[in-house]
Amino acid sequence: ADIRTFCCSGQTVLGVDKTFMLCKMHVSVTCYKQLTVTRTLSNDNPICIGLLFIHDCSDYETYSQLFHHLRLKLAGTHFGKLVIGSDDERALVKAIVATFPESTYILCIRHLEQNAK
Repeated sequence: ADIRTFCCSGQTVLGVDKTFMLCKMHVSVTCYKQLTVTRTLSNDNPICIGLLFIHDCSDYETYSQLFHHLRLKLAGTHFGKLVIGSDDERALVKAIVATFPESTYILCIRHLEQNAK
């Protein structure tokens, strides 16, 4: 419900990131800013975890399963204002663009800076 409310309305980005080899598996995590909560010290919204996806392959087909599941859970939602951000992992990007063609895909500047280093 939060992803539909905050991300699909264009209020915040839906972030996607994959851990590298957590044991013999990977965990891909979605996150978003929880806009109904404000931290008192920083006056910022906390970042909350959305879907967690445990997988053993990091290919287009595997990521497509994650995003097709998300699309099914968000059935009836207009995705024109949805912004999805991640690193530049090819299979991940391809699955995002194929599953949510009406949304906007952006690259995470932090990931790009780390890749450049």
